Amino acid sequence: MRIHILAVFFFAFAVACGSNDEPVGTTGANATSSGAAGAAGAAGRNGSGGAAGASTGASGGAGPAGSAGAAGSAGGNDAGADANGSDGASIDAPIDGNGDAGDGQAACPQAPKPTCTATDLLGKLRCVPGVTAQTNPTPPAGYQRFDITIEQPVDHMNPASAKFQQRLVLFHRSHTAPLVLSTSGYGLFTDMSEVTTTFAANQINIEHRFFTPSVPAGQVPWDLLTIAQSAADSHHIWEAFKWLYPAKWANTGASKGGETAVYHRRFYSCDVDATVAYVAPLVYGLEDQRFVTFLENVGGATYATCRTKLIDLSKALLTRRDEIVTKMDAAMYTRLGRDMSYEHAVMDVIFAFWQYQPASRCNTLPAPTASADTLFTFMTDIGVIGNADDSSFDYFAPYFVQSAYELGLPANYDMPFMSLLKFPGSYTIDAYLPPGVHPTFRPEAMIDVQNWVKTSGQRLMYIYGELDPWSSGAYDLGGAVDSFKFTAAGGNHGSGIADLKATDKELAVSTLERWLGATRVRTPQISTAPLHSEERRFLRR
Repeated sequence: MRIHILAVFFFAFAVACGSNDEPVGTTGANATSSGAAGAAGAAGRNGSGGAAGASTGASGGAGPAGSAGAAGSAGGNDAGADANGSDGASIDAPIDGNGDAGDGQAACPQAPKPTCTATDLLGKLRCVPGVTAQTNPTPPAGYQRFDITIEQPVDHMNPASAKFQQRLVLFHRSHTAPLVLSTSGYGLFTDMSEVTTTFAANQINIEHRFFTPSVPAGQVPWDLLTIAQSAADSHHIWEAFKWLYPAKWANTGASKGGETAVYHRRFYSCDVDATVAYVAPLVYGLEDQRFVTFLENVGGATYATCRTKLIDLSKALLTRRDEIVTKMDAAMYTRLGRDMSYEHAVMDVIFAFWQYQPASRCNTLPAPTASADTLFTFMTDIGVIGNADDSSFDYFAPYFVQSAYELGLPANYDMPFMSLLKFPGSYTIDAYLPPGVHPTFRPEAMIDVQNWVKTSGQRLMYIYGELDPWSSGAYDLGGAVDSFKFTAAGGNHGSGIADLKATDKELAVSTLERWLGATRVRTPQISTAPLHSEERRFLRR
């Protein structure tokens, strides 16, 4: 299976990677609606990518996956009334189980309001139990910034369990503006999301549980690193801050952050009014073959020559490994050694190229006969050479555990150069897990989320890039109400609303205006800002 790192940066920078200069294929919105119309269009190569293994609800886990919790027939109840439907496996976190206010169902529960006499925002933040807050002296223009930690149970199903401190950043603009709950799915980032800048909204950035330093003391309880526990973290944040921001809320994120936003919505559908998930894949199993099929055909006939060039280049990187491996710092690759780390990096080249490079770069790929320095620079530039360095093992350990436990992984695309591998079969998730950690994969987790989207989802917006390999794992909207899926023509893993064709961009922004009860202050524009060095670390999975 492929261990590419999903994107984690936000769209102030991410849109710089998007490309509209080669508009291959079609762009479209797929909408099912109770009051909003959307133009039907292509979902990108391989369609929605949600059909494999998910067409039936019998093995779908909680709530919507089985008849006991499929409340969609009641007219839009976002979460099943039973968190552990009798037809499937238990999903181990509470689900709100209430209808979505405004859709003809029972009102959602009210967030608690602490006793507080403070009149300033910092004082009010400090009134919230378990919250520490301090003012940051360098906020973005027009905002106040507060650096926050919030106490979270390690196990939300056992509130008396140990606690850990989760890092947040609050960008405050107005108590009457919408609030955007934004997560990278990894560590704490401080970028403003595309939704936030479009509506001059408030924003809370969340560091995902168990990414340093948002970890419990002592040995990490990896079995509690689940999508349900993460969703409960986000729910507790909503409980803590909703009283300060009573206007509409949206949650959002890119890639793994987009996945995290959807998981929050699946388990606590009442918390936010809308979800905008950018390039968020749904992966089935530890060797999802849809991704191989995508890479074999990406770009169709238009990019057939480019696909061949990438295969030839990958073969050259393997046959010339002795010239290139010595350029890697051996002290940075002690876990697997330079040779195996290099081989894994080469196995990532094709996926990583389509994930982040503009299609126009097909014209400037190095030749297989290029100098070793040129080839090494290319691998560094596309973000794969550090794929198995020791710092990646440490930083991404939570992601590796999540992938092995619930998130799944694409299958390796290695058939074109299998005979050139020195370590065949070594590029597996087992090689990247923390010592002594061996999760048992739970296929029902992703099937459950997909079934919830199709049967009970509401006000969901997905953005994908046509040439991004992760789009082969795109969600299937099914019967989701007032929900949309857009595909940016020629787009990659940095695709956002800004990358959509004009009609789709207008539909997306006008839909967000309706969902958030707010008026845009700008229209999303493609950024020309380059990625900074820290962001380049994450251009792989």
